[in-house]
Amino acid sequence: MIRLAVERQSIIRALTVVSILLLALAVRLYQIELQVVWFDEAYSVWLSRMPPTQVILFTARDVHPPLYYLLLHVWMYCWGDSVVAVRSLSAVIGVATVAMGMRIAHQFGCWRTSAMAGLLLAVFPIGVYYSQETRMYALLGLLMLSALYAVLLWGRQQRQRYLLAYSLLMVAGLYTHYFAILCALSCWLYVLLARGQNGRLLICSGPWWIYNLGIALAFLPWLPTLIEQTGRPNLIAWIAAVTPMTVPLAFLRAFTLDTNMAGAILLAVAFSLTLLAGATRLWSRDHALSRPGSMLVIYCFIPVLATWLVSSVKPLFMERYLLFALLGLPILLASALAELRQRWRVLLLVLCVFFEAAGMVNLYSRQFNLRGGSEWVDNRLDYVMAQVNSRWLQGDALLADDRVWSLTIDFYNKTGTAPLVYKPYYTDPAIALYPRVAQRVVNDPRTLEHRYKRVWWVTSGPVTEIERTMMRNWVSLAAISKGDSRALLFAMPDQAASRD
Repeated sequence: MIRLAVERQSIIRALTVVSILLLALAVRLYQIELQVVWFDEAYSVWLSRMPPTQVILFTARDVHPPLYYLLLHVWMYCWGDSVVAVRSLSAVIGVATVAMGMRIAHQFGCWRTSAMAGLLLAVFPIGVYYSQETRMYALLGLLMLSALYAVLLWGRQQRQRYLLAYSLLMVAGLYTHYFAILCALSCWLYVLLARGQNGRLLICSGPWWIYNLGIALAFLPWLPTLIEQTGRPNLIAWIAAVTPMTVPLAFLRAFTLDTNMAGAILLAVAFSLTLLAGATRLWSRDHALSRPGSMLVIYCFIPVLATWLVSSVKPLFMERYLLFALLGLPILLASALAELRQRWRVLLLVLCVFFEAAGMVNLYSRQFNLRGGSEWVDNRLDYVMAQVNSRWLQGDALLADDRVWSLTIDFYNKTGTAPLVYKPYYTDPAIALYPRVAQRVVNDPRTLEHRYKRVWWVTSGPVTEIERTMMRNWVSLAAISKGDSRALLFAMPDQAASRD
């Protein structure tokens, strides 16, 4: 009887895990193709289409390290470069992150803790959001949560295989996004506090120092690139300055994707105090030598607070850069809830799910934007370019506005002809690696008049002076618009005269 009960319980738990992971997959695949591929995503695809050696060379001139682009290159080789294909890599990574979160939560309590953490992570709005984006933030979240798990296991058992796993994950994280260093900082703070099985502080462990030296040596070849990148002017000039409410609003936005509702400030403060209460409870009850609860609290809050402090001097605070830390919040809440009485546990769990459900409604209604600007909310270049593709004729030219949309236009371009890019002042450093890029740049649209029969001008946002000039000097044949995106078809003056 006991054996049958144990087997039945194992089956129920296995079905619960499968159900949670299927839920995580479903919410990440739902509407994954709906929102237009924005500039950064299009850049990821454009870069990942290149051979691996060129990916590495080009990322050295960009902002982020190359690992995600190399992984996307392989993924696209296997599955293609459609919208669903390029975004599904992040979706799969997001599901794996939920599974890892459940493993971590199991370190802080019973099976119930793991199940609650899995549920909260499966529908964690900001986690789902970046699991539907062709960028490296979901990958960084999985790598850093896995590194956290490896450190927790090493703290309990001091087996060097866990340190090896941590080292490999941290190197991968550093080659994915530089903010991985904040996860490393969290791990160092944990090691300063925790003790091993023999009662000695983990910081006194020789293998810890040796493996961290290995991490530093592995990143050393890329260090000159990092130094060169940080010295560039205007590298982060677009990031807004922080305020005292930046962190509370970031916590609220992670769960609701909305900070414009009535009373958002008060709600953000109340929500942050709830998270702090859970963190305090977890820290105060952390009596084990290895102090796993303390590690989780440090992991969730130290990267966020450290970035906020640094941003008071040099703005760096962006939620997507800190996604890896925010992903720890559902685990923290589940661990704190597990220690409450059942009535309070159920009530607060329902409240957390309610907030996340509101965030998922915001996600699918697309009435928000986490990308630093409002221009992408109503961008429908996907529809506009589909119409251009269907009406394309031999001898046409595609002229893309380069304010922020040229790579997105290129992504949806199925005409078989590379788009020309309108740049009134061309100073792109990519020309050093890709001289052919300069051949596609148009400084003055009038130079197209004797080279093409028709020109498609594709853009989004307000009408510019160059667009008004085209409308005055060229013959308008058609106009396609949806949202704030549009394509205008012009006949060149010579062609229009010959028809007359």
